[in-house]
Amino acid sequence: MYIILWFFLIICVIPHNAFAIPKTIAKIVQTFEGKHKKKKANPKAKLNKANDKCKDALPIDTSASPTGDAEEAPVVVPEQVSEEAPKNEPASVSSEASSSANAVEGTPNAVEGTPNAVEGAPNAVEDAPQNEPTKAEQARLGIDKAIKDRKLVKHPATWYYRGVIYDQLLREQITSQAAPDLLNEALAAYEEAKKLSVLSSQFHSFALGNIAALWNYYLEKGIAYSLQESFDQAVDHFAVCRRIIPEEPTPLLYTAIVYHNNDKPEEALRYYSDYLQDKGSVQNKEAYPAVFRAMADIQYNKLKKFDEAITLLDTTLVTFPLHNELLEEKLLIYKDANKIEEYEASLATVVSNKNKEVESCYAYAYFLENQGRIEEAISYYQQILKLKPNQHNTLRQMGLLFYNEAIKAYAIVQKLDGQIKQLGTGGGITEDLWSLIGVNVKQPFSYPLGTALTEKIVMYSVHPFFSSTTFVVHDGPLMQSSGIGNLRISDRIKADSLDDTSTLYRYIAKKIAVELLCYNRVQTIIELERFLAKSLHYLEMAYMQNKKDKTITQALYYNYFYLKKYGSAKRMLSIMQRQKQYVSQEDDPFFTEK
Repeated sequence: MYIILWFFLIICVIPHNAFAIPKTIAKIVQTFEGKHKKKKANPKAKLNKANDKCKDALPIDTSASPTGDAEEAPVVVPEQVSEEAPKNEPASVSSEASSSANAVEGTPNAVEGTPNAVEGAPNAVEDAPQNEPTKAEQARLGIDKAIKDRKLVKHPATWYYRGVIYDQLLREQITSQAAPDLLNEALAAYEEAKKLSVLSSQFHSFALGNIAALWNYYLEKGIAYSLQESFDQAVDHFAVCRRIIPEEPTPLLYTAIVYHNNDKPEEALRYYSDYLQDKGSVQNKEAYPAVFRAMADIQYNKLKKFDEAITLLDTTLVTFPLHNELLEEKLLIYKDANKIEEYEASLATVVSNKNKEVESCYAYAYFLENQGRIEEAISYYQQILKLKPNQHNTLRQMGLLFYNEAIKAYAIVQKLDGQIKQLGTGGGITEDLWSLIGVNVKQPFSYPLGTALTEKIVMYSVHPFFSSTTFVVHDGPLMQSSGIGNLRISDRIKADSLDDTSTLYRYIAKKIAVELLCYNRVQTIIELERFLAKSLHYLEMAYMQNKKDKTITQALYYNYFYLKKYGSAKRMLSIMQRQKQYVSQEDDPFFTEK
């Protein structure tokens, strides 16, 4: 009851026009909106797209994005209030006009991070006759006059829309000498709108949203300049980002990357350090290992400081243990410095202790894996899992190790298929049209091609006229079938009197070679399926601990598919698509064009 009375008093006592947009400002907005109809843009999506392009060209993972209000603030404009009946909320112009106006439908449609002049959005300057001021310039005259009015100057709408107008002028004249002044005016207007409005009011939140969109706009342009290798312009735009939202450290990281790519190691190190020391970067700690790796790369490859690089990596590994990127960088530095034996010895010494730690075992296993000593690596990974059965990094690494071994086995199968196909085509040797010669492998053994046939273990039997001639390869002493007469060719083989240039000799050798290749192919396929099954076992356990790891989800999908678990593969594909992760034939390591 008291709440209802309180609400009634609020409605009756407070004048309706206290929250309404002044009519003078509404008319200025109508003037401004005339030539600014443009498609809505999503600044966040634009930034992510630019970031994806940037990652391919930059030395480290730059997935950092703005946080807090700088990223999340909605870019919307107050609802319009008609001149005849003002409402209780701030508004702009008519709803019909709002569909075409940046200032009215998220004013910051012009401010949503999409540069009109750069990306081809409609521009008032293009359609206006020469020497005639644009709608934004006309609105500027009106809004500059409005702030001199003693009443309007105290209304947040005046300053908010002044920020919107100057924001649009800035985008239209972004390459002109007037751009810095326009930026100053836009930011000052937004700040004044925030001061004059209540913290939870629309104008306050809209001003924050537009500032965030302006930040995105400059960040995106800076990234674009860095991709074009226009490094000075990129650095300038990132510096403007720091002015717009000083507490957001992401521009520091991009500036460091630009200097890194531009072969300015000292400047890059300074900005990397500034980024790490900024309090705002704590919200993006997952980027730290990539930053430290980039710094180690500079120390060793640019400044030629081996000890400093290794010390930096060792210190970082204390904070981020079992991190593959850091271990990989350390291995690469030792390898480049021709100190790989020294590195292995130090790792082996640590793991030989009775009280060995998981971190040292993992580092040694990772080293062995990258050196191609797979069986040794597996044994150390398994030691870790005995100590900590649910250790995520180890489960993940084991799953990917067997997955990579399956890919290697598949490549061998493809190679064997090609060899079998090549040997199976004529090659100048008369075909066995009557199938008189057959070859089969009873037990596997090493069969080096090109050696004399008499060095092979062959049993040759002949049934004249209607029986087929059979060669059987054994892994044992020479055997001779009983009850078979007429071993003339066999005798010649054993006596080494069969000419190795004869058609018969070459044909027999080819038949044996094809049979052995087929046998090896079958064995490799069995091994491939075994690798996939083991990979699936470990990856499923790792996936249960982290369902957002895209590497795991993709490997799981192909495991399910090629193990013919089509239902599981379909479910995993649906999960990937919901996470906006898509795969194609180019992503399939087991796909080969026919």
